[in-house]
Amino acid sequence: MATFNLSFRAAHPVSISRKLNEQRYMPTHLNTLNRRPTVVIGSGIVGVSAACALVARGVNVLLLEQFQPGHDLGSSHGESRIIRYSYSDPFYASLMGDAFRAWAKLEADTGVSLYVRTGGLSFGPADSDYVPKIAANLKSLDVPCRLLSAAEVVGNYPGLRVPKDFLTVFEPSAGVLLASKAVKLLLELSTKVAGALFELRPNYSVQSLDMDGEYPVIVGPNQERIEAERVIVAAGGWVKKLLPREASSIEVTRQNVFYLRPENLDAYRPGRWPVIIYKGDDDMDLFYSLPAMSDQGVKLARHGGPVCDPEKVDRDVTEKDWEPVRDYIRKHLPAWNGAEIVSRSTCLYTMTRDEDFRVGPLEKHPRVILASPCSGHGFKFGPLIGRIVADLCETGMSDYNLQRWCPKRNSEQHKASL
Repeated sequence: MATFNLSFRAAHPVSISRKLNEQRYMPTHLNTLNRRPTVVIGSGIVGVSAACALVARGVNVLLLEQFQPGHDLGSSHGESRIIRYSYSDPFYASLMGDAFRAWAKLEADTGVSLYVRTGGLSFGPADSDYVPKIAANLKSLDVPCRLLSAAEVVGNYPGLRVPKDFLTVFEPSAGVLLASKAVKLLLELSTKVAGALFELRPNYSVQSLDMDGEYPVIVGPNQERIEAERVIVAAGGWVKKLLPREASSIEVTRQNVFYLRPENLDAYRPGRWPVIIYKGDDDMDLFYSLPAMSDQGVKLARHGGPVCDPEKVDRDVTEKDWEPVRDYIRKHLPAWNGAEIVSRSTCLYTMTRDEDFRVGPLEKHPRVILASPCSGHGFKFGPLIGRIVADLCETGMSDYNLQRWCPKRNSEQHKASL
């Protein structure tokens, strides 16, 4: 069987590595002699990253997906996602060195390009601390960046309008991850590397988790019961169905995404146009856009939306959904005003009030690991979270301080995603 080494260690100027997960249990190094698989529920970016990291260590993995892999009903589908150091929250900014390295390792080991460097602009009102915090974090991490005046921004990107009293920071290393391509690659890699140690069951709807015994049991269709060595719940918007008490701090929200085709589309491709994040004074005044990665056009969305039920969410994107995005375009992207709307779609965010992730073993059931790097900013951490989850499965510990991600932790008021 071919071997595939996904392990790496941080070499970042700011180290956050500590052995802080004190919930220990005897590790079981799974192999073909162990009849209990480690079961991963959900084949989005988190689920496939965890599965790939585990099978690379010789772990017997069963991946359960309630739909077909690559479906467009959750949070991991679509052409692209932003990757950036540009966080106003120093904790997430400090994790990005390892996140970038995890993607680079995956690219090197597979020979497939998944990251497109475009540079990134973050901008907002001068009386907000958003841009100054980003600039301070980038400086502390020795990440190259530059504060730009409104005139410099407009000179570099004529299609963008930034008021004179706004602040803007440019990060050259920011870019785009090819989302659907990455999920598919990790799934194919798991199959290639693991052989008989890896099994994918699509269209498999998990009904419940029985955690009363020594080993957790997945209850599936027709009351089928699968006893697992570990269970990784990476079910995205459906996590509360499986863990209603443990995932009580998570809400599912409806997010709308638009693809536009402005005139002279080539002016908005990588190399000519960056990823852009705007944060206004209001929590809902948050917008992001990505350059045109294909003829589908540029991607644009407001960050956030109303709470919804993933089973009943309205997936028809209406004029009312378009209105705030249209108003943002009129204010800040006048070159896109009147552009053809090529497509509009709905995806799900699994949100916590503080926008922190929820990753770690359950307090009363340490063989069950919640893996919900969520709140609309988790995709970029996928392979890194996969390694963290694999470490938790093997040793019950992590090299990272996961206290902020503790599943039982109550949400605070701060917003971490930007």
